[in-house]
Amino acid sequence: MSATAPQRLAFLGAALALLAGLACYLWLRPVGVGPALLLGSTPALTHAFAFAALLLLAARPHRLRHRRWLLGGWLALLVGFEALQLPAAQPWVSHSVQALEGAWPYLASLLRAHGAGTFDTYDVLASAVGVALAACLLRPARPTDPRRLIQSRESHAASS
Repeated sequence: MSATAPQRLAFLGAALALLAGLACYLWLRPVGVGPALLLGSTPALTHAFAFAALLLLAARPHRLRHRRWLLGGWLALLVGFEALQLPAAQPWVSHSVQALEGAWPYLASLLRAHGAGTFDTYDVLASAVGVALAACLLRPARPTDPRRLIQSRESHAASS
């Protein structure tokens, strides 16, 4: 199945959002002053938006319930990774890294990297805004069945 023009545009927008987030990581975050203070959570927002958009484009859920589960699961994953940076989670993270070192070194490395960061409430908020933005911009089109439109207009006129 080939992609439609809006899907290709959404894919391009998601790819550009990924690049914008990467640019913020590389050039603004290391500085820590000036624009970095204002744009510090931009990578969280752009990456949450981009990956949520790409996830919606890849999975193509047709039901609203499936879209909600998909995006809610993605947001839960993002918040979970951010929560690994909480000081209270550090004993669990270090114990888990030691336990996973031999069997799953990649997972241990991922946990070590996230545990070494600093928890930021604004990153959680930016992630939620990014996922919500993807949900709003990539919502499915309404059905254009003429009978349904006529019924909708008649019921609206009757209720007025």
